[in-house]
Amino acid sequence: MLTTRRISSTVLEDVQCLGRLSSWDKTVVIRKNGDFDIYTNEGLHTYRKLWNEPILDMGYSEALSTLFVQCEQSLVLFNVGNMEQYDKIIDRRGILKFWCLENRCDNEIDQKTVVVILLNTKVPRLKIFIWVSRKFSKVVEIQLSSKRETIASVALVDQGAVIATNHGIYIWKTGSSVLTSIDSVVTPKWSASLSASLKVLHNSVDGTTRNDNESLTESHTWSSIANLWSSDRRRTRSCRALRYLFGPNHNVCILLDGQSQRLLELQSSDEGLFYLKALPYDHFFQVNFDFNACEYLGSNFIVLYNTSTIWVVDYEQGFEYLKVRVTDGIKRVFQQSPVEIMVWTLSDVIEIYRIDVDEDLDMKTDTLGGSMFDLNLETLEKRIVFYKSILKSNYISSMNITDDDSETRISYTMKLRDLYIVYALQIFDKAQKLHSKGEKIGLNANTTNIYEKMSYQIFRIFLQFLAPPVLIISFCFPDNCEIIRRKFAIKNQFFRETSTELSAALIRKGFLPYLTETRRHVKNISKEKDTYWSYNDVSLKLTLSFFESHNQAELSVANILTIIDTTLFEMYVKYNRSMVGPLVRVDNNCDFDTVEEILNKENMVHELIDFYYFNNEHRKALDLLTEILDRTGDLKPGIKTLVIEYLKNLEFTDLDLVFQYSDYLLEKFPDESFDIIMLLFLRPLPFSKELDHQRIYEYIDSKRSDLSLSYLEFVVGELQSSETVIFCTLLKRYLEHINNSSTVRKLHAVLKSSKNYDAKRVLKILRNAMNGYDNINSLELRALKYITVYPINMLGDHQTALTILWGELHDYQQSSDYCNTVYQNDNDAGTLLLMEFLDKIIVFDNGHKKPQFLKLFLIEHGSKLQSDKVLLKLPEDMPIADLSSFFHMELKKNTAEQNQLKLLKDILYSELTKANFKLANVLSEFFIFSEERKCPICGKLLKNTSADSLAIMTYRNKTYVMYSSCAKKLQAKIKHDEEPFNAKRIPLLSELL
Repeated sequence: MLTTRRISSTVLEDVQCLGRLSSWDKTVVIRKNGDFDIYTNEGLHTYRKLWNEPILDMGYSEALSTLFVQCEQSLVLFNVGNMEQYDKIIDRRGILKFWCLENRCDNEIDQKTVVVILLNTKVPRLKIFIWVSRKFSKVVEIQLSSKRETIASVALVDQGAVIATNHGIYIWKTGSSVLTSIDSVVTPKWSASLSASLKVLHNSVDGTTRNDNESLTESHTWSSIANLWSSDRRRTRSCRALRYLFGPNHNVCILLDGQSQRLLELQSSDEGLFYLKALPYDHFFQVNFDFNACEYLGSNFIVLYNTSTIWVVDYEQGFEYLKVRVTDGIKRVFQQSPVEIMVWTLSDVIEIYRIDVDEDLDMKTDTLGGSMFDLNLETLEKRIVFYKSILKSNYISSMNITDDDSETRISYTMKLRDLYIVYALQIFDKAQKLHSKGEKIGLNANTTNIYEKMSYQIFRIFLQFLAPPVLIISFCFPDNCEIIRRKFAIKNQFFRETSTELSAALIRKGFLPYLTETRRHVKNISKEKDTYWSYNDVSLKLTLSFFESHNQAELSVANILTIIDTTLFEMYVKYNRSMVGPLVRVDNNCDFDTVEEILNKENMVHELIDFYYFNNEHRKALDLLTEILDRTGDLKPGIKTLVIEYLKNLEFTDLDLVFQYSDYLLEKFPDESFDIIMLLFLRPLPFSKELDHQRIYEYIDSKRSDLSLSYLEFVVGELQSSETVIFCTLLKRYLEHINNSSTVRKLHAVLKSSKNYDAKRVLKILRNAMNGYDNINSLELRALKYITVYPINMLGDHQTALTILWGELHDYQQSSDYCNTVYQNDNDAGTLLLMEFLDKIIVFDNGHKKPQFLKLFLIEHGSKLQSDKVLLKLPEDMPIADLSSFFHMELKKNTAEQNQLKLLKDILYSELTKANFKLANVLSEFFIFSEERKCPICGKLLKNTSADSLAIMTYRNKTYVMYSSCAKKLQAKIKHDEEPFNAKRIPLLSELL
């Protein structure tokens, strides 16, 4: 999967030490004569005779920009930029070895903590120097256990420095003066790897490692690290003495331990106690053993090497992805970049190798079809680990294939998705067969537990990668695939013969979340909404092809949704019945026949009725309800209510069906006709205003006439319907009982409150009703005349309305109120109407009541009219006493107007006084100037003569005296500079002088 090519080879001479400055992309070679050779991409630069002592090793700190050089009794600090020595650490006891480590500070991400550890030669002591944020902090010394204890590896994490020796593992907390020994190890009882769990399940079923007494309720066991290291397995391997610490990130530290043949991860408890967790990756040391050194590359990749060969493997499983033989032998391997490694050979040659991805390498299948289903589990797992590692690392961005690496990253992500899905399906198939075999011989609880955990992991993979739903359903649940086989001709689909045996809890926790999440994405696609799937930093906008398997015949998005929803429905019925109702009550694509058959079989009546309703199969739903109603006893009231509620929801869509089953209810419950009709038609619903009210009225009227009138009142009064037919029908029904005072009041209320009826048609109906009365003084006719005023008012024929109210009915109060209402709505029309009303009162032939009406009119409306016009119309014999109130109101009106004018005059006078005061303040300004005082603009002497006028002007909060002509020029200049599109700076006054 990885291939390499040598891109450069450099021969070195008299080398005593070599190191990499990764952030500067430099290689430092220290020669025996003291020369420092700096190799970069631009070439070679040599610093002559920079140091004259033997040099044993070197280290580098990016945070300090410092190269640390180890001599026999000193550690010399050089500035990386110019290779000048700026400090020196001396230890007369001798320095056996040193390590330079650095990490980010907890509170300052861009700054680092640097730790330099010295191991003394003569005494078993560590001397630790600490820099924080580029400033030296402190130095501490720590005693080791014995002279025979040697340090194998050191790493720095957030908690401090982790130190691996030949005796044990220690942690040094930053700044402390002691080493804390880590003595406890946690060993998982089962592997997190699906393939390893499958092996355990296989061994358990075959009986080779069955132990009914062993408990798996705890996920791990505690033991001493001494017991772990006392194991003598594989002691002949060359990696036995290796203990290599490395950190995938700043808070994780892993020990690759050749002694125990384990990978151990540093962990801490909630109480702050440290322990080691043995990672469940036994495969690493099973396939890798012939190495004695290693170098962490990043992500999951690590370089293993001996004196002749280099391997690039993943540190978890140990899969080999690259093998390079170096003919000159290997002294040390360095990482030069995410895609390059540097080898220091035994013959002092630097060889640079570039690592490339070769996807055809080790990728071929043994079958002609080349399907991923033909790959064995180990090959699938190897590829999965490879693509995961590539996507986690900086490798893709360093490949320099294109300016934008997103296409490559997407390609690798999709390959990883395909591999993971196939891998999970193969594991699922094998686990199912083993479980079926084990059930025949009897499985213990531990084996069942492993099987359940494996199945849950598999469904989590399906959910994480949104596996194609048709593939997963057909492969994992063949018992639920009848709809796929029956309705969709899908070729080459993977239908397993064995049935799936999973617990209800596992289905609810694993499979149902996968189905619902997949359904959500496919539903969004069907509605043409954007929907995305993300993995790491890759985000893809999904299309239908994402949910299709490569060998699947084309299915529409509706077909895929039908398969998903029907399967989800079947799973809900079997494992989570409380969710059946919510599914069938929302927009779904379930196969109708399948759902109908299952709900009937399971006697889930409520859910079946809801399903019928949301699929517009209302007749089926009502037939079912009426069938139940016909054969139920004490439950009849409840079923009747269900039928009524169902019919109420159908009023807007299918009135014929509503009427049909309403007839059924009225025939079955004749004594309850009032309640049935009231519940069905006389209750407000969200869509009540949009119903065909005339048809409903005719239906109710055919059953109960009294309720049909109530329905009309309900539609007009509560629903505020503007239908002319309904309104006129209600009017006619009221006119049938015009002799009833209650009906007359209803007529008044309806015509007064309603604003949208057809006034002409209503007036015609009322006049036709009046034509049937011979007695002009009958109460019914008078009531009708009063009522006709409302439509006449709507038509704007106020004179006719006044004629009816005054001329025919002689009702002064109603006439006065009518004129007042018109006046409030329109002053001009109201004034004309009031003058006409006055004329009608003046010619009124009742000599006894006319003076009273004139007096009332002048009191109520005199102030609204012009007094001179009113006085001219009044009769000459009208008593002055009757006019006193009119004159009083007129005088009061004129007085109010005069008072208002006086108030306005006082306000204006006050404003004038304020303006005069401000003007006086300006005019009172004066200057005393000598004969030498000059104009600040022209520089001429200021003279107070009649020929020249002076001006006082304020500029920038300072007052100046200048000639009037100069003041005008300055004003023009200021105005020009303050224009919004002029970007010039405002000049100082001194610049204008």
